[in-house]
Amino acid sequence: MVDVGDVIENPVTGERITFVRTSEQTGGALAELDLELSPTAFLAAEHIHRSQEEKFQVLEGRILLRCRGEESMCGPGETVVVPRDGLHANLVDPRRGCSRPSPSSEPPPTDGWASLFSTPRSSPG
Repeated sequence: MVDVGDVIENPVTGERITFVRTSEQTGGALAELDLELSPTAFLAAEHIHRSQEEKFQVLEGRILLRCRGEESMCGPGETVVVPRDGLHANLVDPRRGCSRPSPSSEPPPTDGWASLFSTPRSSPG
C-alpha cells in the first residue's frame, strides 16, 4: 500500500515517482503520480495496462510517447491518453533534458505500483 508523498526511485531507468493521490483517497476512481524523468531516462520495455487508461499531463520539459506504434512529442500543458491495452512507452526528449509528466491511471492498478517501479536488485555474486 502506498501513501500520498511516498517516493519510488529507479536510478537505473532514471525515473522518480511521487504519489499525489491514491486510489484510497479517490474511492478507487484513479491514482495520480508525479513522474520525474532524468535527461537519460528510459523505459526498459514497452508495456500495456490491461485494465487501466493512463493519461500523461506534461508539467515540465517534453516527453516522446510511443503508443500502438505511433510517436508523439508532448510539451508543457499537453495531455496524451493511452487507452486500455495500448502498447506504449514514454521517453524523455534527449534535446530537452529532464521532463516531468503527471500520469494518472483510471482505475488504479490492482497489482501494486511498487512492483512496477521498484529499484531492481543486483544479482548475487
